[in-house]
Amino acid sequence: MTDLLLWADAEMTGLDPKTDLILEVSLMPTTRTGVILDDPVTFLINSKQRWFQDAIDRMPEVVQEMHTKSGLFDDLRDDRLPKYRYSEARAAILELIAGWGNALEEYPGQKFRLAGASVQFDKSFLDLHFFNNAMAVGTTSEEAQKDVQKRMSHRILDVSTLKYFFPQAIKEDPGYPKFEGPVHRAKDDMLNSYEEYVFFLKQMYPDVA
Repeated sequence: MTDLLLWADAEMTGLDPKTDLILEVSLMPTTRTGVILDDPVTFLINSKQRWFQDAIDRMPEVVQEMHTKSGLFDDLRDDRLPKYRYSEARAAILELIAGWGNALEEYPGQKFRLAGASVQFDKSFLDLHFFNNAMAVGTTSEEAQKDVQKRMSHRILDVSTLKYFFPQAIKEDPGYPKFEGPVHRAKDDMLNSYEEYVFFLKQMYPDVA
């Protein structure tokens, strides 16, 4: 049995899931061969709550500069853009993944393997804040959380490691997607990682469409 892939990227206030918070997260399900099963979905977190603002105020200067340059802070302040409170984002993400799993009748019993670039960092936040969060217990999200826990594999797919196996292709193959590096926006970086994966997949299996 081969896991499906759940592409993910999150922008956070820092790298410690116990003290930092998620500002933005994007998700997209695909097969192992890169077939997109649903459109990417992005959640922008409502950061105007006092406890959330405290986490932003504690951010290192380099992280504040990064989120300013990327435009994330502007979007967080833009009242025209839809945003989710933390509890709302948790509930919506759990329902979304549970729905994806239930809808994929073609892949019975298959789990989602979290995929992305250095996705272990994203996983540590998603696990603690959304997938295994005690705040969901006793709420309408509890059953969805249990369902997601059953569907998520403990394994990950880190696209960053694939670069070590194909250094020559990266240098010489015109088909390699050229990025200037992470743009530090969840959807863009997630899709960039997905495009890199499809490139590496074709290096290993040229017949993959």
